[in-house]
Amino acid sequence: MPIDLHEKFRLSLLNKLRPLAEAIRYNSGTYIDRVTIYPLHNLDRDIKRRKELAEPLSEFIGDTPLYHFVSEHLSQLLRDNYDYSNQSGLVSELPLFSGLDPAEYLVTAFESLPWHYTVSFVLPAAFDVLLPQNTDERVLSNSIRLLRVTDKVQDLYPLESGIERRDKSTPLSLMGLMGLMDAPKESLPLGRILFQTQVKGFIGVFDRSTPLRLAEARLKAFLGFLLADYTLEVSFLYVPTVPKSELVIHQGIDADWQYLRRHELDEDFKQLLPKLGINKTITREDKSSEGLLEEWVNLGCQRACAGFQDNKAARRLQLAATWLFDSYANNRDLLAFVQAMVSMEILLGEKEDEEVGIGSMLRNRCAFLIGRSHNEREEIIDQLKQIYQVRSKIVHTGKDRLTRDEVGMLFQLRHYCGRVIERELEIATETK
Repeated sequence: MPIDLHEKFRLSLLNKLRPLAEAIRYNSGTYIDRVTIYPLHNLDRDIKRRKELAEPLSEFIGDTPLYHFVSEHLSQLLRDNYDYSNQSGLVSELPLFSGLDPAEYLVTAFESLPWHYTVSFVLPAAFDVLLPQNTDERVLSNSIRLLRVTDKVQDLYPLESGIERRDKSTPLSLMGLMGLMDAPKESLPLGRILFQTQVKGFIGVFDRSTPLRLAEARLKAFLGFLLADYTLEVSFLYVPTVPKSELVIHQGIDADWQYLRRHELDEDFKQLLPKLGINKTITREDKSSEGLLEEWVNLGCQRACAGFQDNKAARRLQLAATWLFDSYANNRDLLAFVQAMVSMEILLGEKEDEEVGIGSMLRNRCAFLIGRSHNEREEIIDQLKQIYQVRSKIVHTGKDRLTRDEVGMLFQLRHYCGRVIERELEIATETK
């Protein structure tokens, strides 16, 4: 449902935006001059005073919705219509605004939000087993699915928009980068598995708005779920060449999905991805493992479905799985330790008992959730006590490195986080 701007507020917004829009400049043919657009922050303060606008716009864009939308939307218009003969000038004087009131145009576009997007990520070839050979789709939630790339999918989600200047700015193959005219047309790789999620709001060409961060978090949560229940495992082999890891973004235009852009994921994600693989204990070469592999993977995906339910408990599990994934991805041990501890506190630290203390509460909750015997619970409590002491040293007094024993505690902490997530997913699956 589009944003509903009250008539009086819309008129007030237009009157305030008009002189600001007339003064916005661009540089180098495609970049908005941020100094000239900075005054829009004042209009965002007006929006934040209206709760009926501030809350949905925070979900659709972020904390500075009008500033972000105007700067990014104008940047997209410049990218799609740039002219190298005009290196700098006023946006309002560009041919694309000929005969238009820039403020009216921007407000009309702004109140048409949310816009709809499909964000896709091509999973590594080793993950192809996540879909049985006779299955092209596995639905994880109303907005998330695994999808096999077929000819139909390639046509539905093209890697060209049909807008010449936009497509020229898209990273192409090596032949395209070399300037050859006959560079092959790009398309999603046939037969590979996509992690695909739909989000709504606004995604620009440079910044990471709330919907894009949400899509990235969902991908990490999915991988975190599979790490937690041991469908996936991390190998610590050296990877000499780190492949690109990009989200592919399509915008819903009428009944079609139009290519918008790609978003490169962070360096830690790119370093970890080649090290992820299906758990070796269920990928033995003998034929006896074939049925076990399919059964194990199916169970992992079923649990992920439970983790993507639309409720508070599931969202807490997604957040914890994201932090756990980031801990695995982080090769800086001190920060990875803190990230794993945050994952544990998200899972078990809600409604802290002031008399008991957060450390004791986490130990007891974890032990009684995953411990299978009295002795195992006692062992978990003892190990988590030592782990929490390391966490306190890092956070409160500072450390420059982890000792060998403390690195072992980091691995143990991740293991416990994974077991808690796995157990919570089991419970959610049973009660789904």
